[in-house]
Amino acid sequence: MKKRWVYNAISIALLTCAVAGSAWSRNGARFERDLLPKPPEHAPLYLPKLQYVKLLSLGYDTILARVVWFATINYFGKQVMRGQESPWLAHMCQLEVGLDPMPTDPLEFCGVVLPWAQKDPHTAEILLTEGIKHHPDYWRMHYMRGFVRWYFLEKLQEAQDDMIAASKTTDAPAFVQGIASKLMANNQNAGVARQFLGQMLDRTKDPAARKSLEDQYNLATLSEHLQLFQEGIRRYTMKTGQAPKKIEDLVAGGILRALPEEPFGGEYFLDPETGEPKTNSGKKGLQWIGKTAKTGIFADHFSDMKAPQ
Repeated sequence: MKKRWVYNAISIALLTCAVAGSAWSRNGARFERDLLPKPPEHAPLYLPKLQYVKLLSLGYDTILARVVWFATINYFGKQVMRGQESPWLAHMCQLEVGLDPMPTDPLEFCGVVLPWAQKDPHTAEILLTEGIKHHPDYWRMHYMRGFVRWYFLEKLQEAQDDMIAASKTTDAPAFVQGIASKLMANNQNAGVARQFLGQMLDRTKDPAARKSLEDQYNLATLSEHLQLFQEGIRRYTMKTGQAPKKIEDLVAGGILRALPEEPFGGEYFLDPETGEPKTNSGKKGLQWIGKTAKTGIFADHFSDMKAPQ
């Protein structure tokens, strides 16, 4: 009982120091003004830079890291449920990992959510690099950084190295080699992104993170279906000498066995003017016109991707 009381007291004291760090000494006005600038409005916590938080932690970095981690999950969850951006998420992830890089849950959460939901792959790469330093034999650290480097940052050689490292770990599942071979052979399509997001969903329990990933997964699935229809239209035209008039013709003509289920509950159809496959669910669909987030199926979504700090 006494140890638990002491632990709780330390946690509260450390969080109080972090939140009120700018006013910890009236004689530190210059320190506060020059090194601890005021946070933006609506910030979840007043969390200064890592080096200053470490000074305030009094050596209890691990305890403070747990406090920051719970605050991070709570903050992101509330922002997602409100349909709002999470501008402080990257800073909070860096702070938590900087205080204690050993737990893998924060590393994986931030490594997935930052590039996909926050459009901040640069911070994700930094955090996953830190994770690899402390978990060199954990395949997911190499795999996740490799995907971020390839798909978001277009660092092809470095991504290849990461995928090879992931494949060589003793506990790497078979799908790692499968995706790695697709990436390295430059034979990517919408299914690569969908498969990656599906694997992340299987391992993600946090409700807010799952909701964000599920949205991206459905978009990737829709894009994969549209790509399937494009190829089907091409084959149907070559086979019959004319383009299909309706999307059901692809099944009647033996090109497709059946029409796939639209992930948003809509129905697929062919635009009567252009002949392009579309959906009546209100989703525009994402076409694979390149090989990365900047030029591929998510090009419009990631057009405002954050630059490195």
